[in-house]
Amino acid sequence: MQQQKKQKQEHSRCLTYMLISVRIFLQFLLSEDVRQIKKKFAGAEATYTIEALMHDGKALQSGTSHNFGDGFAKAFGIQYTDKDNKLKYVHQTSWGMTTRLIGALIMVHGDDSGLVLPPRVAPVQVDIIPVMQEKGRSS
Repeated sequence: MQQQKKQKQEHSRCLTYMLISVRIFLQFLLSEDVRQIKKKFAGAEATYTIEALMHDGKALQSGTSHNFGDGFAKAFGIQYTDKDNKLKYVHQTSWGMTTRLIGALIMVHGDDSGLVLPPRVAPVQVDIIPVMQEKGRSS
């Protein structure tokens, strides 16, 4: 019974982390696809991802959450003492958003003419205009 409770907590934690990532995506990228993928992280019980759809139709994995259960704990001997003074294996999750998120932001909102970010990301817009000197002329 305790095992099932732990598994529900892990599942809930993973989904909570995914929802945090989704909120960030909805706020800044405005292009999201959330799903549980068939391919999961090696050793994980479940892997959840956010993928940003790029202009070329390819998806860029930008945020992940993994439910490791107690598999890694058993492999590496990570235990704790419960309230009954019995050793138990920890149940682990992980999540993260990487620099891929920044890359996705640039890929979604940029093209050969430059980068135009949504107002929520960049409330102040700036144009950079290169000014070249004529050859042979000193400043």
